[in-house]
Amino acid sequence: MASVKIADHEESLNNFLTDRSDAPLRRTMARAFKYVVTDVNRVDVRMYLLENFLKLLSDDDLMTKTCAFESLVAVSIEHPRFLSSELTTQLLLTIKPTLKFDPKYTKITELGLQIEVDESLRVRNAAHTFL
Repeated sequence: MASVKIADHEESLNNFLTDRSDAPLRRTMARAFKYVVTDVNRVDVRMYLLENFLKLLSDDDLMTKTCAFESLVAVSIEHPRFLSSELTTQLLLTIKPTLKFDPKYTKITELGLQIEVDESLRVRNAAHTFL
């Protein structure tokens, strides 16, 4: 199998993770992160790349947040040692505000009657699953 080296693509990966103008690209990067840290790919994950990934947990786009949490769930199941105590502490501080209900993410939907929909429910479910 071919070995992937992040060192060969560091700059472009960091640009993708931090590009604020392109939410679908950040979403794709968040979803793909779980494949970056698998044993099969033998990828060298640099700490600053991981820090930029963790910023996606605080992204404005709810789908990007959800994808980031889903990737962390997959990583924690496959590689529990990957989550060091320092990283776990940082994650818990990042996750805590996500677990609370935020009324700004609710909207009223008209389906013959008015229904209040919580758009952040999927993000909170992914965060609870990670915990």
